[in-house]
Amino acid sequence: MVKSLGFRYVKEDDRHLMRILSIGMESSHDEGYSWEGSKREGGGFIFQFTLSGEGRLRVGTQVLSILAGQAFLVKVPSDHCYYYESATAIPWEFIWLRFDGPGVEELCFSIMNRTGPVLSLQRSAGPIMLLERLYEDLLQERLAEDKYLISLRMYEWMMSLLRVSVQGVDENGHIPDTFRKAVGYMDQHYTESIQLSEVAAFAGLSKHHLCRMFPKYYGFTPIHYLRRKRIQESLKLLRDTGLPAQEIALRTGFDNLGYFGKVFRALMGMTPTEFRGKRNDLNVDSIKLLG
Repeated sequence: MVKSLGFRYVKEDDRHLMRILSIGMESSHDEGYSWEGSKREGGGFIFQFTLSGEGRLRVGTQVLSILAGQAFLVKVPSDHCYYYESATAIPWEFIWLRFDGPGVEELCFSIMNRTGPVLSLQRSAGPIMLLERLYEDLLQERLAEDKYLISLRMYEWMMSLLRVSVQGVDENGHIPDTFRKAVGYMDQHYTESIQLSEVAAFAGLSKHHLCRMFPKYYGFTPIHYLRRKRIQESLKLLRDTGLPAQEIALRTGFDNLGYFGKVFRALMGMTPTEFRGKRNDLNVDSIKLLG
């Protein structure tokens, strides 16, 4: 079973995308596992979250333990090294992401200036849930190597990580079941013309409380979540079907084509027609050639 995926972007226009260079999940108990950051090529940033066990991160002369529930964020190349130390006796299990893209350096340094190179996150925190979901969707080829959809998912993850660094989450990183129910309702009924009052009532919340607290757990408002869900589903229809944009708009919960186009452009930076013209479905085993 493939545990990691690598990606290559070959078109000049791809510099405008949030790009995944590699992503994977691994368990290591070998002292040979060591990555010296000053000697690595290729650029980008690495985010690595410990699922269980313990690893080490050296940044400059400082050596830090990376325990379960902790992640590190480092630039490549830079003066760092992360490695497994057998004295811990427990395998180091982790999920990682290596990425780059427009504005990524500024965003990552903004996060690191607030948190340092190590972030403490519950596994239920937004950035980790989004990362695990992204990894699973890529592993199962649910995204069909669609670089625009991948970029959208990467941007969502990046903003979630930024939000955590700025606002934090609740004291234990837990998302209440009421808010999970609200998200589930929107995921199930996004094709319909639903109101936030309906979402709140289903979840057992007041509309005011839903709108006030939702960004704390998910990084954006319920309305923005619903719009993003609709656009994400519209991408699949634009890519996989020949349905006219008007029909796709209606099938994904938009009242009219004009509003659909406005929201689509705001999130994707292009019109639905332009996206459809640039869709791409390449599959080269575990290495994805995007472009």
